[in-house]
Amino acid sequence: MHSRITITLTDVPKYLRFQYHPDQVAFYSKFTELTFKALMLPSVAEFMENLASALGLEKLDVSVMRLPARRSRIELVKREGKIHLVREELHGAAVKRCDVILVWPSLIWPNKKAKPWGSVGIRGFMLNSVIRAVIHEMLHKSGAKDEDEVRKATEQHYKSFRYTYLSRFDEEFKPILKEWKRIEKEMRLR
Repeated sequence: MHSRITITLTDVPKYLRFQYHPDQVAFYSKFTELTFKALMLPSVAEFMENLASALGLEKLDVSVMRLPARRSRIELVKREGKIHLVREELHGAAVKRCDVILVWPSLIWPNKKAKPWGSVGIRGFMLNSVIRAVIHEMLHKSGAKDEDEVRKATEQHYKSFRYTYLSRFDEEFKPILKEWKRIEKEMRLR
């Protein structure tokens, strides 16, 4: 059996050091490395291969981008006299001209030049954002166009992943979680 899915990790663009705080570049570099490792876990890889087969996708490259997309941002809004964070997140995109899906982390600081200051739950991010994004974009790659239908199908496939693979994923994910906690401590994010 040949592999239908290839996972790649893009390089960190050099120009980013001028646009982002150096600690943000370091943070996203580490965060995306761990995201890449999580997508390579046997449980996730098996799920993606099975989904690709069911959707009739012969070949697909999932590229983990090293920094947030330009449209990924958060906003501060005032509701009922209190300020709230409202995230607008863009986690994935299907490239129309080739068999490629792009996946990237959310931007969680309102200012590109701000130093990272908070912890990120990497397990929840992987499950709730990255895996859903890959499923969503795989559905688009299979020819599904109606966004509401794709969202419903994404949730169905995501539930299937959780039902079938979650216990394996949690066990395989432990070393990544341990590494992330070490990184957070080194970067003084906790």
